[in-house]
Amino acid sequence: MYVLRDCILMIRVCVYLKQKINKLSTITMESCYSIVLYLKTRHHKQPYGKFGLGNDLKFSQAVFEKLNGATDPVTGCSIKMELTEEIGDLAVPIGSLHCCLAELKENVAIISKEIFKTTQLEDQDFVPLQ
Repeated sequence: MYVLRDCILMIRVCVYLKQKINKLSTITMESCYSIVLYLKTRHHKQPYGKFGLGNDLKFSQAVFEKLNGATDPVTGCSIKMELTEEIGDLAVPIGSLHCCLAELKENVAIISKEIFKTTQLEDQDFVPLQ
């Protein structure tokens, strides 16, 4: 008697869980793109800056393609920039660049300029810095 009751209870739990999983699989999560700056050390990479680029993949890739640096690691180069796609709490690298301090300076200016342009187009009340 108890075994049958336990089996029926387990079947109900399985049906309930299957319904919940089906609901979760229909939810679409929006991607968010960013450029993350890392300082590479001997043992790991330490993140120290992040530029949020919004949820437009084409815009994010266009900005990243304008940046200066090398795609392959360079000896003596300890700065890495990664274009990442963030889906929920998961960050997936899409591209990476290795740059020196002078290139980083130029890249920060490029990223800022592109973000300001996009913000000004979206928000007509935005006044750029002088």
